[in-house]
Amino acid sequence: MRLSAFFSCFSLVALLACGSPEDEMSETSWAHSTVDRSSGTIPALIAYRELGFRTDYQKIRVCLQESPSYKGRNLLLESKLAYAAWIDATGRGSSTQWGLFDFQIENHCDMFDENYAAAVVIASQTKHDPSQSDDFTVINCTQRNCYPNAYTTGWGGPAAMSYTYGDKTGKTWSNISTYQPSVARLSPYLAWQSLETEFRLVANSTQSGNTQASALLSQYLALKSKAETVSYAELVAFNKKLASLKVDSKARYGIVNSGSSYQLQTPAFHTLLHEVGHQFGMMHAHVKSGYTDNGSAKGARGQIKDGFWTTNDATMAYDNSYFYLTADDRSGMQDLSAKLYPYLSARRVRK
Repeated sequence: MRLSAFFSCFSLVALLACGSPEDEMSETSWAHSTVDRSSGTIPALIAYRELGFRTDYQKIRVCLQESPSYKGRNLLLESKLAYAAWIDATGRGSSTQWGLFDFQIENHCDMFDENYAAAVVIASQTKHDPSQSDDFTVINCTQRNCYPNAYTTGWGGPAAMSYTYGDKTGKTWSNISTYQPSVARLSPYLAWQSLETEFRLVANSTQSGNTQASALLSQYLALKSKAETVSYAELVAFNKKLASLKVDSKARYGIVNSGSSYQLQTPAFHTLLHEVGHQFGMMHAHVKSGYTDNGSAKGARGQIKDGFWTTNDATMAYDNSYFYLTADDRSGMQDLSAKLYPYLSARRVRK
């Protein structure tokens, strides 16, 4: 039997949406897929190994596809930061779990390559793989303007799985395999900007927070220098630093000449963090249906502070460009993890 995957998108309307006065009175929330629809999520792929299922993978291999603007150690480190953030948010994260992952940069990621359980694809107009659907909004830019002003920046969702029944009742599963990787994809029509570029722009500016950005840049570069071997503890520590400082994108959007055309330069990490959240089973925070579980973190409020909209709105909501997971994200991820392990454990064939 095959388990079908769901996919969700992250859209940008008029570039960024700002908090409105009525938002200040609303409590933020979270949503995740119900456990019966979470069998292809990253937490499930981890759980199959930890619970002793027979799987067609020993490692959760993650294919990273570069683009001209977002590549190399920047892409490797920031993909690891995003995965580590969500693993830590499950409440079960550990160096042992992290050891299950193997991140590899490839020229392209084949969506039907069964050697990979997950993929992060930074799509490119000059490098298109037939296995990757091309369903992003085309963004056309001149030297001064881009249109349309509403478009999809990313897509994300869990892996497509197959399994065999462990008995005639169909209530248990024996062999587990992936036939299509979990994927986080970023639009080919944007010039994606790394955290390094973001921190440099702010550090070299006269904006408030430039000293903070300079310190973050130094820490980031230290991690980047060992991106291939950086530890789970180091990734979690840096993510916690971003969260404690409530870091979001302060850099200004700009139009750049990519060589063959003009593109809108856009900070990447908040979109990557959002799409990886979909790989982990998180849905958009406002979604309520028969296929989601919903809740909220207590006391989550927003306010205008120092001229900036600050809020605990989830990374999985449409709001500021957060570089960290909020209380709502963590609360939702812990809820899914707490429900998923008993659900999958009950489906394992007992010897």
